[in-house]
Amino acid sequence: MGWQLVERLDPNSAPSLIWKDGGPREWASLNQIVRRDGVSAAVLTRATEAAFALAPRSFAEREESPLMDSTVPTKSGSKRLILHHVVGPDDSVVGLLMWIGPADEPAEPRPRSAGMKWEIDSQRTHNSLDTYMLRTNSPKNFASIKDADQFFNRVVRFPDMAHVVDLCSQSDSADIPPLFSKVTMLHDEPRLVNLQIVAKRLGSVVVGIGLDITQWEPAQMDPLTAMRASGLSPASYSRAVMAFQERRGIPGIVHWITDPPSWLAYWDADRPLRRAPGGLICPDDWDVLAEAKAQIDSGAAETVTVTVRLQGADGSWIGTSATLSDHPGTHRMLYLIDIAAEDSST
Repeated sequence: MGWQLVERLDPNSAPSLIWKDGGPREWASLNQIVRRDGVSAAVLTRATEAAFALAPRSFAEREESPLMDSTVPTKSGSKRLILHHVVGPDDSVVGLLMWIGPADEPAEPRPRSAGMKWEIDSQRTHNSLDTYMLRTNSPKNFASIKDADQFFNRVVRFPDMAHVVDLCSQSDSADIPPLFSKVTMLHDEPRLVNLQIVAKRLGSVVVGIGLDITQWEPAQMDPLTAMRASGLSPASYSRAVMAFQERRGIPGIVHWITDPPSWLAYWDADRPLRRAPGGLICPDDWDVLAEAKAQIDSGAAETVTVTVRLQGADGSWIGTSATLSDHPGTHRMLYLIDIAAEDSST
């Protein structure tokens, strides 16, 4: 039960399974769905073929309702089958998000997904509202991006970037296998997003899909950066990665390098809470952190220590000593912050 991703990047090839049951399925056969969910091969084939044959609806229509929502027979009784198109920048259908679950229960929230496209000859990337929404919650400021540097400026970790370069640059790609990888990206909120990425070279273009898998696999920093970032944390301090909203400058903690303080309003039944941007930080102190960021960006200081208030588990604002410094990785939009309650007895 749960969301699964079926790709058909190459319209002349059979679809394959990319994600299922909260984990990757590397170009697997759809027979896994037949075996695990009890849907007959005939029913599954009819549903997927019919979905791939339909023209994609507008972004707004796809946000409003699924492509298909029906009840299908299985070995264990009737189940609910929901299908959504995964649409590329050229309005091609490159995949399906599929939910199979109990007929009388609502589906889990649908993860974001988007088709992607890179042109080999012009080295242009193609952005769509779907790809844009992988990194934001609002479509307001969408603009088509064609420059690769701009396209990848939110990427924090991409261990297989060299593979993408090979796919997108070599004239003879016959010996280059398809890409199956994960990417960590900075979201507007701000927070880190973990994406499952797949891509294939089709003639003069590279076609891919990105799927937000953060709910199953939380985003991680690359091992070298994590090691460098964690090595200098002062005793009694908690260390985290901070980012600032690109447009409004709201600060937010996007990743904990050490364990967060036990007094912080961060944990709920051992799971991180989803919070509004800057929700842990007192709004009256956002400008204080923005000024510290400006000093670091200008080169006036390597570290800046300020007093900011963070929300405690009881809802109160707790004064903390917070030291902001540059992030040791290559991403220019990230910073380190060391936090300790000013009252050491807290």
